[in-house]
Amino acid sequence: MRIAVLCRGSVGEGLGHLYRSFSFAQTAERTAFVRVFAIADSLFASVFHGLSHPPAFEAREEDAINRLVAFAPDVVVTDLVELEDRSFERVRRCCRLLASISPVFRHAAQTDLFFTRGHPPTGLSGPRVYSGLRYAILNARCRPIDPDRFGEAVAAPVLSVMMSFGGADADNHSRAVLEVLRDIERPLLLWVMLGNGYLHSQDELAGAVRDNHRHEIIIARTNRSMWSVASNCALAILSSGLSTLEAIYAGLPVISMHRLNDPSREVVTDYDHLCLEGGRFDNDSHLGLKKIVEDLFDDRQQLLRMRTRQQGLLDGRGVERVLDVILEHAHAAVTESAWTA
Repeated sequence: MRIAVLCRGSVGEGLGHLYRSFSFAQTAERTAFVRVFAIADSLFASVFHGLSHPPAFEAREEDAINRLVAFAPDVVVTDLVELEDRSFERVRRCCRLLASISPVFRHAAQTDLFFTRGHPPTGLSGPRVYSGLRYAILNARCRPIDPDRFGEAVAAPVLSVMMSFGGADADNHSRAVLEVLRDIERPLLLWVMLGNGYLHSQDELAGAVRDNHRHEIIIARTNRSMWSVASNCALAILSSGLSTLEAIYAGLPVISMHRLNDPSREVVTDYDHLCLEGGRFDNDSHLGLKKIVEDLFDDRQQLLRMRTRQQGLLDGRGVERVLDVILEHAHAAVTESAWTA
């Protein structure tokens, strides 16, 4: 069985689709011949570190499609929001089965299988839809945080807070949040997680809190060790999307922020109500983050209650379920094709 994974990522769009494609491909290559075709800069090659076959990176969509079609896949799995009509038609024709693992995809109605961590999309007819957190694909490196270790982080006099705004953070929300947190009079240890696509000045980022001697700041450019860092924290400040989903699985309370131009905000999930709403960057409501963190610092029991509500919501086996469904339908499609021939 030959499976092609088509994904897209950039500084402007973010890297979430690349991370999810890696997680899927890493699992799928145990049972199939898998190649990833990324419409992205090879700058992001480290996202896919560990795959048996290096991804094909192409800056131009047409070039990526040419290489995918030449691969002659039985199955194509897409993880992107947009694809030109002509490109989609070529992908549609070159395979027996077409599946989307992106919860937002303009051509979703023309796929065979559509997977989403959210509620079933309204008005979507055509594909078989597999919805809900049972089909949520997580980073394979994400692990539940030990309860005792979390308890120690909650009880510490300095509150450890992890923050991340995706692999690129094109709008530099990290700095905007630091400029809010620096005015908090309680002591914080701030872990700022930056992805490979972060192109802003790290010196300016650190300078946002340099004059505040109450807080410590650790800036880490990482993706593979992010969840090792998270095990030291009592709270995460995250944009919506995969990081929030993985924090829920890890058992880390989340303040969820609205990034600019974030299509994942269209997805309604069963974990939305478990996150504290941190506000938006486009209307300055994110300034309310200061009081939210102060209240959590003063009432640590709220962090424990948030963690308790998260338990059991995700089992971490979503990628296996997605792969099982795809393989079942792929084998049926191959058998039907053989009978037709």
